[in-house]
Amino acid sequence: LANLTAGLASIDTAPLVATGNVSVSEGMVRSSPLVSELLVALGRPASPSFDLAPLGFAVEDGLVRYTGPWTWTIDGTETRFEGGIGLDGALDLRWVVPVTETLVGELSALESMVGETFEVPLGGTLTAPRPDVQGAVLALVRTAGERALRNELDERARRELEGVLEGGELEAVRGVLDAIEGGGSGADAV
Repeated sequence: LANLTAGLASIDTAPLVATGNVSVSEGMVRSSPLVSELLVALGRPASPSFDLAPLGFAVEDGLVRYTGPWTWTIDGTETRFEGGIGLDGALDLRWVVPVTETLVGELSALESMVGETFEVPLGGTLTAPRPDVQGAVLALVRTAGERALRNELDERARRELEGVLEGGELEAVRGVLDAIEGGGSGADAV
């Protein structure tokens, strides 16, 4: 009883084991300052509609971990949370978010990535969460830029080869390049 009245920090949580499912109301999510901050950072409206799937969890070794992704559908866009929360309140979560036309409207550099996903790390604690939206978006923009540069260099190399090679040589090089792009070694095309 003394440990319980002293608070969770005084209890050895390592031996606690549990599993279950819980449903969270849309109102709890909507009123969260963290959720508002994340939505604004990602170009979503401040008052979107939410459809929250039930959350499956397991408690082991002082950690509440999600047994599967926790899916949130926000204005028709499916996102998911993965990871866990320490019984001490420490967050170790990832919010997996798709690149949508709405996000591209905010960051046109992401146009080539529509339909792909990126992860927003969510650390800190329940009372002082630290989402790294800026870092996640910068990494995404960097990836989009690298992809655009690689595509431009590939196209330039193709044009240069077409200007130098003729006939059967050009077709052989095209076969090798196509095989490499398709994930092969290119050896079969030679």
